[in-house]
Amino acid sequence: MTVLAAGLMAVSFAGCNSDFFTQLQTNSKDEGTKYTVLLYTFFGPRHIEQSKSLKAATEKHAGWRDLFIVHEENISRLFWGKYSSINTAVARRKKAQKWRTPTKMRVYQGALEMELPGGRQVGPPKWDLTKTNKAYSVVVAVFYNVPEARYVGRKEFAVKYCKQLRDKGEQAYYYHGVTESAVTIGAFDETAIEEVRKGSLSKHVIRDRRINSIMERYPKLAVNGREERVVVPDIKTAKASWIDRISHPIRIPSKKGTDGVKPVHRPGHTQQRQDPRDSASTQEASDLDRIRERIWGH
Repeated sequence: MTVLAAGLMAVSFAGCNSDFFTQLQTNSKDEGTKYTVLLYTFFGPRHIEQSKSLKAATEKHAGWRDLFIVHEENISRLFWGKYSSINTAVARRKKAQKWRTPTKMRVYQGALEMELPGGRQVGPPKWDLTKTNKAYSVVVAVFYNVPEARYVGRKEFAVKYCKQLRDKGEQAYYYHGVTESAVTIGAFDETAIEEVRKGSLSKHVIRDRRINSIMERYPKLAVNGREERVVVPDIKTAKASWIDRISHPIRIPSKKGTDGVKPVHRPGHTQQRQDPRDSASTQEASDLDRIRERIWGH
């Protein structure tokens, strides 16, 4: 399987299929509101403190008063507003991406519109991947909203595809993250994939042939119902190559509500073991501290 690192750049955008368009009906405590704008995600031991700090600074300098934070285990997310129209959310997202701090830095370029967190259950509970009490599954499809293309309803699309696979006899599940929904096949114990370590290197070895069988039946990852290619940079040659996104094993998330569908590194290939303090998420958190003065001017 292929591990798509943070540096990958998706160059093929899944197109809109009008036959599948639906207006997402997400319930919330605020009647009539369905959408919000995700401004920033914080990880690490100081995620609560840092999210509150950024919220206060944004309120002071941007004058936005409808910001709110959702805290979860080891993660906090800063949101802007609650909207009944996806178009309103898109407009706010674009405004957030253009906004600059007093030192002319754009801190919300990665903002995106999404459904309000904590909405209604979409899909039969028995198909929910987080309820399997297993360790691994194989992701075969991913869905996300593309409002500009009028493609909204990623949760419904995922559940519909899950049903199609189950009608074919597959043991399919859905998983709804914060911004994406995934469809997977199979539910396997810890023994299905073994992490073999040698010094500072490790590799994952598939021990359950059923995982290989799934990837053989569904070799390419479906992204919004279509195949997608990405550009992968080669650090050694400084060149980039095109590859198809393919199905791959994942560790089943233990907690709903996050995009924590963690891929398993390509079985049989070695990787450098990292100290958790060197992770991208912790790096992002520490970067906030280091550049606070440069961003906000104080």
